[in-house]
Amino acid sequence: MYPKIKIIWHNHYGNNVNLTGVNLLALKIQSYFFSCIIHVNEDLKKWSQKKLYCRENYYLKNFPIFSNLNKETNLQGLNGKRITHIAGFRAEKDHETLLRAFSLFIVNNKNWSLHLIGKLHKGAYSDKILNLINTLNLKDKVFTYNSCFDIKNILEQTDIAVLTSKSEGLPISLLEYGLSKTAVIVTNVGECSNVIQNEYSGYVVEKENPKLLSEKLDLLANSKSKRIIFAERNFKNISDNYSQSLFLKRLLEVYKS
Repeated sequence: MYPKIKIIWHNHYGNNVNLTGVNLLALKIQSYFFSCIIHVNEDLKKWSQKKLYCRENYYLKNFPIFSNLNKETNLQGLNGKRITHIAGFRAEKDHETLLRAFSLFIVNNKNWSLHLIGKLHKGAYSDKILNLINTLNLKDKVFTYNSCFDIKNILEQTDIAVLTSKSEGLPISLLEYGLSKTAVIVTNVGECSNVIQNEYSGYVVEKENPKLLSEKLDLLANSKSKRIIFAERNFKNISDNYSQSLFLKRLLEVYKS
């Protein structure tokens, strides 16, 4: 209706590469009117170039920043033995694989606890995960907190941070793990394996593999030195390559083009 307006679409949802049917058609039509598209990983950029009609496509790395320095959330469980997962309760975040891995892990690591930080959406998925916690007899070891905003404070209480998604773009929570110097295990989806170098700055595991995930949890839980080394290397990578200043410089270049 007003062609002079520039529309820049930020494409952050990793599962967009699986769009089909009416949803894909609607986005294709809209893309005629985009001035450019900013993507959070190379896969989304390549998909957009192939499927959509906008010709200006850019990949910009997300960046982490802790703006909330409050100390509101107190994690339960023992100090030095906490695993944290930060993600909303949605199917692509795959809490089920994490819970099944943790149920294997806890057999030989009885003092550890798991903390699920993220919005508990009303619906079948959240109900399924809450029921699974009870079914696996983990209610005394797994704690849910709903949405929390003092992420720095939460990660300061965390010894291992995990992200077990089935699909991703470039998750901010993964970058926040690095910024907080927390040892990480992440699934090999989206841009995650470009952030974490497997067995150098963390562990990268295949998605939907509870047994492998439990094995990596066991390795980190029983090696404080490995947790420290991984965390330091990851922090350096995040500081050097995923900074706010780098993002803003590139973003302004895109907006001015």
